This record gives sequence, structure tokens and C-alpha cells, in this order.
Amino acid sequence: MMNKLTAKKCLERIDKLKTSQRRFGISIFEEEYLEALEIALPILEQQEAKKKVSLREGIEASRKLIAELGGYNFEALRAEQQEKGDGWIYWGGGECPVKGDTVLETRWSDGDTVINRADDMMWAHHAKHCNLIAYRVVQQERERGEEE
Repeated sequence: MMNKLTAKKCLERIDKLKTSQRRFGISIFEEEYLEALEIALPILEQQEAKKKVSLREGIEASRKLIAELGGYNFEALRAEQQEKGDGWIYWGGGECPVKGDTVLETRWSDGDTVINRADDMMWAHHAKHCNLIAYRVVQQERERGEEE
């Protein structure tokens, strides 16, 4: 497992070094390390902000692609689901409960909502990962022999 320096870890280390510097003094090596962390912090924050924007852009692009491919009106679906109930099925982990080609809207433990095919999702729960916590069907897989 790779232990990457994140903005949060960087900030924590800066705080610890500054506290030590005020209370006890620090070595030249620690002063240089502190300076390097202070230089790295804004770069790490910028990289993490770009990753979040990229994820949002990816989600929006997948929604547009599904709409173009299937001609599906997601706003109409949402209105229909609100009339019937919201349609969300809460998920505690396990094997995929629907056919692989079924298009789903999913909610994740980090708060994101994603639209994708069922077989592109990770259905099992893992302690150190973002987990699928709820789903609802957007478009059923077409039955064999059904005309397009």
C-alpha cells in the first residue's frame, strides 16, 4: 500500500513541526522539511481540487452520454418516481441484484450520485472504500427478442 502525502497530512505535519519549533526548537533538517512541506501544501491542495472537478465532469459526461444513446429523459423519470415514491432501494453490500445491462442511478457513501450500468458498479462493501449505499433503476435491460 502506497502512503501518499495529501494536503491534510501535509497540514498536520506543518502544525506539529511549528509547535515543536515554538516549544523546543527543531533541527536544521526539520526546518528544511518544514519549508518543503509549506511549499508542497498549495500544490497538493490544487491537485486535490482538480481531481474533484474532474470527477464531477465525468459524472455529467456519463449522464449526457446515456441520454444521447438511449434518448432517455432523466427529468421525466425523476418526476415519475416522485409521483410513485422516490424509487431508491437501500443497499448493504453483496452481489449485483439486477441484470448487468440495467442502467441505474446510484448513491455512494461519499455523497456522490452516479448513473451507470449495473455491471460497471462495485456492489460489495469494503471498509476503506467509498461504497454504494442505494440505487434505483433508470432503464431496464431489453428483453431478448424485443424489437428496438
